[in-house]
Amino acid sequence: MSVNQLKKLFGLVASRYLPERPFAGLPEVNVERRITNGRNLFEGYQRRTGLEFGDLERQVMRGPIFRRVHNVAK
Repeated sequence: MSVNQLKKLFGLVASRYLPERPFAGLPEVNVERRITNGRNLFEGYQRRTGLEFGDLERQVMRGPIFRRVHNVAK
């Protein structure tokens, strides 16, 4: 099986696992909800928009898991 065939197969399988709703609290973006070449462009744009124009950074920084990992990484 070629790399392109595997990528196509992965996209078909992965598309079955797309969440029906976007992440809570993140802005809506005008991007089709599908997986392309193993990437979920909708969620990537959604996170970028939340970081650039929303308060996603503040939410992440306040998260207990992030704080623990951040402290370990120091």
